[in-house]
Amino acid sequence: MKPALMSAHQIGLASFFVTFLSACSVLLPAHSHSNAREGEQVSITLLDAAGIQPYRVEYEAALKTKAPEPPAQMMPGALSAASAVDIVAGLAIDYVSA
Repeated sequence: MKPALMSAHQIGLASFFVTFLSACSVLLPAHSHSNAREGEQVSITLLDAAGIQPYRVEYEAALKTKAPEPPAQMMPGALSAASAVDIVAGLAIDYVSA
């Protein structure tokens, strides 16, 4: 019985690298104006729970699912605690790295 030239694992690994390397040479990175459209302007507005109500029908029709309900009660202390932890962690990292 003749030994196989390459095992299945080696063939898979070789095909992965050939695919990866050829894709890197073919797919060029996007430049700063790659998606620019003549005269186009983009405006993004974030909606809160009350702001999404006028769009509820369109949302449910487009996504074929029920629109999310606003939370019954917000926890204002949780956001403050998370912010405080983030600030303290950043200061600790700066202190240790200095």
